[in-house]
Amino acid sequence: MLASEKLIKIAKTMSEDVLIEIVDFAENLINNMTKEQVKLIDEFIDENEVALRELSK
Repeated sequence: MLASEKLIKIAKTMSEDVLIEIVDFAENLINNMTKEQVKLIDEFIDENEVALRELSK
């Protein structure tokens, strides 16, 4: 069984309040991952600015 299928099965037994908390948690995870990805990209650009400028010529 896929994780999404398990989640749907479990979600059917939960109250709306619990589901709201789970959704909020999942959205927070996505937001944190996005922030971390942006941070990594920014760090890469900062660390390699000279090389990137040369490559863009």
